[in-house]
Amino acid sequence: MDTVIGNTGRLVIVCGVYLVIVIVTSRGFIAAPIRRTLGKEVDRLLADVDVLMAKNQGNPVAAVAKESLEKTLNALKLTTPKWWRHLLWMFDSPLTKLYADVRELNAAHRGLVDMVRDDVLDDYAAPLLLRLSTVDPDAAEDLKMRLHGTTNAEGKRVIIKHVHELVHAGSESDLAAEFDGQRIALWLAIVGLIGVIAVGLVARDHQILLLLGALGGFLAPLVRINTGQQASSWGVMVLSPVGGALTSVGGLLLVRLLSDRSINLLGEVFRDNSWGNPTSALAMALALLFGFSGRLFSRLAIAGTSQLSPARDRDPSPEGS
Repeated sequence: MDTVIGNTGRLVIVCGVYLVIVIVTSRGFIAAPIRRTLGKEVDRLLADVDVLMAKNQGNPVAAVAKESLEKTLNALKLTTPKWWRHLLWMFDSPLTKLYADVRELNAAHRGLVDMVRDDVLDDYAAPLLLRLSTVDPDAAEDLKMRLHGTTNAEGKRVIIKHVHELVHAGSESDLAAEFDGQRIALWLAIVGLIGVIAVGLVARDHQILLLLGALGGFLAPLVRINTGQQASSWGVMVLSPVGGALTSVGGLLLVRLLSDRSINLLGEVFRDNSWGNPTSALAMALALLFGFSGRLFSRLAIAGTSQLSPARDRDPSPEGS
């Protein structure tokens, strides 16, 4: 009994440590660098605001825009560092807040045009149109013609803001999709770890299979990177060990099903060295393979589904032919 409790406790500790590693990675190696970049961009924009205001002294509209921009940008600045914040640095960068901050920063970028002098609006718009041409050439050409055909300064500012908005739209959409993917991966990892612990509690003799499946899931993206293939996304890297652990036990159950005497698709060797004998070398090797290859698990599941389907569903010939 003490051994069983000890093994289960170690499984819970391993899952807890892995969850901590996932959170630290998400906050410290993904969100924190973005947060630091945003902080530097805020400082640069504040400097641009001061420069533009110096060139546009006496303009009441520019003064109001300066006050509004400084209020927005100062709200985006990082909190003054304190000793305890250095210890808890990862919690300064929640993914749920980063996307909103990026959008606020982009809006501040667009608001700079209100501080630009009327006589240099065309020059200010030129690099923005050039950036838009790499994203949407047709829209860039259309807005360029509209800008040159507009003589009113406020009308030009509206067009420039629209150009800037189109430039930011693509990056904001990509960032939103990336953060959504990271949140989904984190949620799936938490639920998957709960599932791993539950399986380990119910099937204590199969905890070694969970470990080997997780090892296979970790090796899958590592092997792809070592063979020169494109690196997996953060979500795939996080979920691979968790999914590998769960597919290892699921795969061995499928092997046991398909090797059963009533089906006998795989044979007696797999029947005696799968779910019923988890400590055999063949069972552990299969767990490692299932963790390494989710495609292997899918193909086996499809094979099992075809075997369990009624004969009339598999026979396309018309009745009575």
